[in-house]
Amino acid sequence: MNSTRIKTLGLSVAILCLLANLALAGPADNIPPLVRQGTVNSIDTHGQATLQLEDGTTLSMQEKYWQKDWKAGDRVQCSTQEYAGRQYEASTWNTTCEQY
Repeated sequence: MNSTRIKTLGLSVAILCLLANLALAGPADNIPPLVRQGTVNSIDTHGQATLQLEDGTTLSMQEKYWQKDWKAGDRVQCSTQEYAGRQYEASTWNTTCEQY
């Protein structure tokens, strides 16, 4: 009977350690950003830029203040990475682009 209690205690501690490890791991742990190059296809009058990336992905994004000098044909480099929000939020992906 004593060995049953020790086994139960050992199993409980192992499960507790596993759950603590999972709880402390952030959503963006060990996920490197995805970096891709592309071209600005167009920019409309509202500052909405359409980008064509080399892997075939088409992105539409609102221009930021540092992107105001973009024009059609400019080369850009985009980085996509997981956004680590609050624990109760679902993880989302954030893409930023810069001219190069």
